[in-house]
Amino acid sequence: EQMTVLQVKDTKQSWYLRAPKLDADPFGPVISLVSLELQRLGVPPTCWATLGFCCGGYAAVRVGVALRAARIVAFSPQMYIDLDERRKKHLAPAYFDSTLESFQRAHACPLDSLVRVLSRAAPLGEATRVELHLGEDAPEDLHEARIFMEELSDALGSRPP
Repeated sequence: EQMTVLQVKDTKQSWYLRAPKLDADPFGPVISLVSLELQRLGVPPTCWATLGFCCGGYAAVRVGVALRAARIVAFSPQMYIDLDERRKKHLAPAYFDSTLESFQRAHACPLDSLVRVLSRAAPLGEATRVELHLGEDAPEDLHEARIFMEELSDALGSRPP
């Protein structure tokens, strides 16, 4: 099966959050960019995937869900990007906490967890496959993933993501 790869890089390392206004979807500009480029290239929805690592993994899920990618592959994505939510879930401090803290102080946009993203989008249907990959040598990522899977399962009930 042939897939189209479109690489997008967030040079600001800000989880691709680009809300033009406070009440706008912070992922709207990135989703629009990818959507327009896929249309320009004439890529059918069944022939493209999103892929990302770390904050790019978070973005891969956000964009892939919004545009119903055939496949979403995320390596060690941050599943929770609201710093208060991370603390409530007893997630260990991380190198990106200062960036998340600056987002919170600015009240620039909602910092939605992937649980919220996936539960709002559900059901994705059989056309979209979501894969989250974590390394066994990253215990904090595994801890976050366990919390995420439990919360997502509760949020979706019997519905598949």
